[in-house]
This record gives sequence, structure tokens and C-alpha cells, in this order.
Amino acid sequence: MPINTTHQVTNGSIESLNRPKVYSLNQLRSKALKLARASFDLVLPSDDAAEAWRQDADGLLVVGAQVTERDLEQVSQTGRLRFISKQGAGVDKIHIPTAKKHGIAVMNTPGVNAQAVAELAFGMMITYLPVLRFRQRLIVDLPVKHHRLIEEYEMERPSTNRRDGLVRPCLARLSV
Repeated sequence: MPINTTHQVTNGSIESLNRPKVYSLNQLRSKALKLARASFDLVLPSDDAAEAWRQDADGLLVVGAQVTERDLEQVSQTGRLRFISKQGAGVDKIHIPTAKKHGIAVMNTPGVNAQAVAELAFGMMITYLPVLRFRQRLIVDLPVKHHRLIEEYEMERPSTNRRDGLVRPCLARLSV
């Protein structure tokens, strides 16, 4: 079933009479929400009709939600879903072979969150700076035979965050 594209002209602007029904599987930020509402009939995860996307959606907006093979097989029975738009660089949350099999276009928006990623990386650098300075002072002031002991201590030290335990020693080695 194709998306209805009937339009009318009102006061010099084109309006769609039956806009595509697009379901967002994740909450949207205010700017994206405003644009989405202006572009199509939007159903948000908090709406009562949110669970009906498999039967009723012309399109999907995905940020972090999974769209599985099973979901897409159910969608194919109605034949309505025409596109899935994934915010971010990858489309690994969407089962691409099944989408392709049913003629569902899958799009992504690489770079849309580049600023946030850069800010996170910068924040991590600032957070680890005191640790790196302390470790560098230890290495410079200690004889060479103790360097390995420090590395072993940092690798075995318990961490509250798995990534913290893996990233900190790497950053420390880069700083020396």
C-alpha cells in the first residue's frame, strides 16, 4: 500500500491531506520532535497507539531500539511499512536482510551526534587528566624495575565501570 501523497494548496503553501503515519520507537529531542510533527503524523512511544506500529506504520524513526527479523516479518503481512530511519551512524539495530527482502528502505543519519561524541571524549579526557598526571609522576620518579608493578596494579585494580578499567591503563600509557 503506497503512502498517500494527495496535496492541497492553502494560502500559497502545500499541505498533505493524508500524511504518512510514522512511529518513533524512542523519545525524540525537541528539535527533532518539532520537525517530525511538521512532516508527518507522528506516534511517540508514550502514546496509547505506540504498540500498533507493526500493523499501522508507514515509517519508523529509531534511535536505539531494536527492529528484529520477527518485527519485520510481522510488518510484511500488512505491507504498509516503507522506510526505517535510524538516527546515528550505524544500522546494526535493524535486521537489514529482512528489511531488504520486504522492500523496506533503511536510512541513517551519520554525524548527527558527532558533537555529543566529541563532548563525551573531551569530558573523559578531563576526568582522567589527574590520574594520568599522577601516574606520569610515578613513572618518572621511580626506577625502571617498578614500572611493570604499576602497570600490573592498574590492570588488576577493581573498577566500578568495565570501560574505566580498560581505558584508564591505555590512556596512562599514551600519556608517557
